[in-house]
Amino acid sequence: MAQLFLWTSNIIAVIVIILSIKIKNVKHELTKNIQCIYACAIACILLNAADVLPIREGASLLLHGLYLAVTDWLVIALMVYARKYTGISFGKRLTKFFCVLALADTISLLVNVFTRHMFDSKPASIGNTTITTAQMKLPMYITHLAVAYFPVAIVLVIFGYKVFTTTKMYRTKYRSVFLSLILIVAANVGYRFFETPVDISPILYAFMAISICYFTLYYVPRGLVTRLLSHTLKDMDNGIMCFDREGKCVYANTEIKRLFNADGDLSKFEENYRVWKRGRKPEELTEESWQDEKMLDGEMNYFHTTFKPLLDENGNHAGAFFVSENHTKDILELKKQQYRALHDKLTGIYNREGFIERVSRMIDQNPEADFTMVCTDIKDFKLVNELFGERRGDEILMQIAELLMSKTSEGTIYGRLGTDRFAIFMRTELYHEDTYVEYARNLSKLASNDVYHMVIHVGVYKNVNKKHRIVTMCDHALLAIEKIKDDYQQIVAYYDETLSQNIKNDNQLVGEFDKALAKGEFCMFLQAQVSREHVVQGAEALTRWMHPDVGMIPPASFIPLFEKVSLIHRLDMYIWEQACIKLKQWKEQGKTDLYISVNISPKDFYLVDIYTTFTMLVEKYGINPANLRLEITETALMADINKQIALIEKLRAYGFAVEIDDFGSGYSSLNTLKDIRADVLKLDMGFLSKTEFKDRSNAVIDAVVTLSKQLGLSVVSEGVETVEQVDFLTKTGCDVFQGYYFARPMPVKDFEEKYMNNTIHE
Repeated sequence: MAQLFLWTSNIIAVIVIILSIKIKNVKHELTKNIQCIYACAIACILLNAADVLPIREGASLLLHGLYLAVTDWLVIALMVYARKYTGISFGKRLTKFFCVLALADTISLLVNVFTRHMFDSKPASIGNTTITTAQMKLPMYITHLAVAYFPVAIVLVIFGYKVFTTTKMYRTKYRSVFLSLILIVAANVGYRFFETPVDISPILYAFMAISICYFTLYYVPRGLVTRLLSHTLKDMDNGIMCFDREGKCVYANTEIKRLFNADGDLSKFEENYRVWKRGRKPEELTEESWQDEKMLDGEMNYFHTTFKPLLDENGNHAGAFFVSENHTKDILELKKQQYRALHDKLTGIYNREGFIERVSRMIDQNPEADFTMVCTDIKDFKLVNELFGERRGDEILMQIAELLMSKTSEGTIYGRLGTDRFAIFMRTELYHEDTYVEYARNLSKLASNDVYHMVIHVGVYKNVNKKHRIVTMCDHALLAIEKIKDDYQQIVAYYDETLSQNIKNDNQLVGEFDKALAKGEFCMFLQAQVSREHVVQGAEALTRWMHPDVGMIPPASFIPLFEKVSLIHRLDMYIWEQACIKLKQWKEQGKTDLYISVNISPKDFYLVDIYTTFTMLVEKYGINPANLRLEITETALMADINKQIALIEKLRAYGFAVEIDDFGSGYSSLNTLKDIRADVLKLDMGFLSKTEFKDRSNAVIDAVVTLSKQLGLSVVSEGVETVEQVDFLTKTGCDVFQGYYFARPMPVKDFEEKYMNNTIHE
């Protein structure tokens, strides 16, 4: 019998040791506390088992004393565990108090080996085996029982309270510890007070420790899982319904009931399930997913539905379930993003990308139809922002979009290509020129005053080549506008193959620019500027391209092109330097009274440091800056008026004479005279002569010349072609003349041969 008890205790101790090692890496706040309980339980089992060994009396007393001491520390570990596990806090001071008592009791139990004041040894029998057991001595033994039983009582109260007050699904994990403690106390009391041969309570300690480990670290109440899943499925946004093998609906959450408008009746789901199965057997069903759309509360909702079969442990069909995920928010957000990506933020119509995408789709859907592309452009729209403000400019763009939406035919696609350019795409039979002429005239009324009159041009590419890219179609329509961009009367222009050929020619000229510049094919021509006394004062430097294959190319064929592709600054800098070289030669010949005027393109201000470039040229060739006159167009001045005023002041302070070129062709002439201090004003006679009211034109010229004189400006009239113009301009007080009446532009050599005596005869 004794051997059986010994072996049983050892086996249980080994099991507890293995479990203690196993939970070592379990991440839980109570893991270390449970390991402490395990260690005490193992010690109790082994020390208690030693009672049945045939050992000497002193050793028996020592082992039994150690067993009782470890019991003290076991119940304190249980008390700490109970406080943390249940969340019932009774203060750490009480724990410290019992630790002090346990330490004192441990010392007393060890001293008992010598004093025998707590217990003594006596013989006892287990079956046929005689052992040495402990005999209690009251009242000193009572102190040990108090140290051990008071913490046990506290633990019993804590777990008893949780058993009787907590919800049913949580009682099991508290009840196991509570019942284990009751059995342990009963076994220990039986041993202490009813003289049972051995104490079996340490074995029960082991089972209690195992129970504590399981219910603390691993156990999750099944009812808790079921209820949590039920509440989660019930309230989640996804709709869920489950069916058994026979197709009976066993569960449907709130969301799926809302989708099918089925409150408590699940038969509706079963009917839909049968229709969906299409007669297939349960074993034939496989996982599927699809997209659904459904109208709910007057709004379209979008769902992603997934079907999955359920299999038992043997792989047999046990049921199935559907999960319907509501993707409405995602779909609507995606549609908003797509809308923003394809629509213009300001006007709300298609932007460039949206227009191209929609036109491409229209062409693909109608491969046999003929289509026409129409593009609009506002001449000098940047002046609208400068004169009326950006807010008014935005309002005009929005009004243009509103006109497109209200005036274009159904089936027409329209969009904003960028800034002030709009495009319209339609079947050719829907295009009527009168509609767009009226449209342009209505638009021109949106921004007009005494200074500025908005002009809208319309470019049309009829019966487009559908093999072309949409961007190319727009380019063709916009290219048609280039033919009439300086025409204030013609509104509509059409693209034809001549324009296409012109593009090829332009590309060829651009491609030859570098080579031509390096070989000196660009030549400086001079056009004389003559005083009222018919004396040559100087000349304007003009450019001609002496092409080795096609001969002389007029400036109108390449100057606007080079301005467009931003090559003009390189050509201008070349001509500026040629003018400086010529002025140096004249200076060396004693001709210091002649000047050369050079043109500064509007784009030069963005691509070249004007002040640094001209001052370096003057210093490089040692010429008088007054002999190098700088012609700046009125349009370039108005691009950034404050910046240009500062630049002109610096140039004049250095010694350059600054001329305002093409005066009368811009939109802010009086503002120009008021704000900018220049030296010379060049009248654009070509512009002023384009009127049927000659008397009024002459009156304007007379007023401008008079005003210029009052402002201290010299006046140069360009484009003078008749003796009548010379006589009139002389009477108005014009200082210098330039035009075909006196001389055409000519090579520098011809100019020098003809005018170096400074006199010209009629």
